[in-house]
Amino acid sequence: MAVIVTIVNAGTGYTIGEVLTLTGGGNNCTVEVTGTIPGPDAVSAIALLTDGTGYADGTYATSPGVGGGDCTIAYSGGAAGGTANFFQFM
Repeated sequence: MAVIVTIVNAGTGYTIGEVLTLTGGGNNCTVEVTGTIPGPDAVSAIALLTDGTGYADGTYATSPGVGGGDCTIAYSGGAAGGTANFFQFM
């Protein structure tokens, strides 16, 4: 099964290209910010970079990239290695 990541809370202060790590699990699941909403610079789209290990299905905080904060990501699925999923927040 492929890992699926979706935005739960978009946070503020992010820039496109930031890499965020989901806290918990093995602290090794990463996503890249691929879109933001102007003004609050909230995350509007992400791309999965690495599936990570040790994560259960659930919602995880992210370690800040360069300057953002409060973005949370829902994680589901198993380690599928090499799967790059892209999801937008609407």
